[in-house]
Amino acid sequence: MFKLEQRLQNFKPYEPDTAEYRIRFDVNESFIKPDKGACERFASKLSAIDFNRYPDPYCFKLTRLYADYLGVNENQVVVGNGSDELLSLIATAFLKDNGKVLTLKPDFPMYKFYSSLRRAEVCEEEKKGTLAEIAKKVKPDIIFFSNPCNPTGAVIKKEEVLNLLKETSALVVADEAYMDFCGESVVSYTKDFNNLIVTRTLSKAGGIASARVGFAVANEETISVLKAVKSPYNVNALSQAFAEAVLEDKEQFLKNIALIKASKESLFKGLSAIKTVLKSPFTPQESGANFIYIKTDKSGEIKQLLKEKGMAVRAFEGFLRINAGSESENKELLEVLNENS
Repeated sequence: MFKLEQRLQNFKPYEPDTAEYRIRFDVNESFIKPDKGACERFASKLSAIDFNRYPDPYCFKLTRLYADYLGVNENQVVVGNGSDELLSLIATAFLKDNGKVLTLKPDFPMYKFYSSLRRAEVCEEEKKGTLAEIAKKVKPDIIFFSNPCNPTGAVIKKEEVLNLLKETSALVVADEAYMDFCGESVVSYTKDFNNLIVTRTLSKAGGIASARVGFAVANEETISVLKAVKSPYNVNALSQAFAEAVLEDKEQFLKNIALIKASKESLFKGLSAIKTVLKSPFTPQESGANFIYIKTDKSGEIKQLLKEKGMAVRAFEGFLRINAGSESENKELLEVLNENS
């Protein structure tokens, strides 16, 4: 009789909040929908898709467009069904049996999840000292971290990441899902370091979270391995076409990034003017991403308060995470918080 391993029985699924909300500040999506031009280009591409045929297995056109946006060679890029697929693939392909993984805390929990599925030893370390110092102590095979950090929004300077790459033989996976809003990317160094992989996504700045399109960028040898071990036809034709339509207007893409950054800064200013909520100190932190991380002892209560108003935010123990919304959405959020300050 087949019996599940105890470790699998102990895994807890990632459970997104599926409740209905008028306004979502909880999952760090873009508040900007694809513009009319992108939708028209997508419609044109849609009519040309042969739905009875498999999609382009290597996403050649999409790869060229994204490589151009990043300023790297197209042979350094592989496309995935969201960056999550690629993070999972990296753990599966490059972790050795009983390997050791270093992650930071707090950070994106899926690094630990994917590594644990591979039966790796996962060491979660607080960000005390430099990455190189932490890696020297742990001696990992792979290092996963988000930059800017999800959930805190903290930014690791590129000089620190480059120093880590020089000091460690571990594979360094820099998850730059929010780097479109920040200026510390190390993607241009992927050709210089064979132990660096950068992951990116169109779910945040690209405004097409529903399409699930992500990228891994590395040197050509590493990318050839990822292409060899990924599932065939892993990105469907609709997602490829939608992503192409968005990236074909780079000017609009960059304009949307600027609008999101402006919204985040405006939200941060408004939140910083609020000193208490529900009679508890309320302290927003600087962020390099499209969201604000806020220290408060009433995170659960504030989340419930906003939920009753039709607004979703993400609550952690002692903290809230609130992503930037439209001007009217931010205004409504601030009004509710001020009323309860």
